[in-house]
Amino acid sequence: MLPRVEHGKTVSCLQVGQASVSQKDVTEAKATNGVGSAWDVDFVLDTAGADALNRLAAAQLGKELAIEVGGVVYSAPQVHTGQFNGRGAINGLDEATAKHLASEMKSS
Repeated sequence: MLPRVEHGKTVSCLQVGQASVSQKDVTEAKATNGVGSAWDVDFVLDTAGADALNRLAAAQLGKELAIEVGGVVYSAPQVHTGQFNGRGAINGLDEATAKHLASEMKSS
């Protein structure tokens, strides 16, 4: 079980399995100002990470996919596609969380 955090506060706990993609697979992650006051983290994966995410997404269509870094679930969106082509975005964060998450995703 890991905590799910929104806007710096634990809102629930999720049971998660073994990670399919890790920080070592992240080649780029940056916090960007999204829609309105929400912030996003845009990320790029290396080939191994992109392949792993595509396999996981295809197997989890219609289910939640936990985005966990450092033992904290920052987002758990429902998967709507099986192909991410090595890129993704985590949406709807506050500025501090987005900057922290982008920094954590890049550190390996």
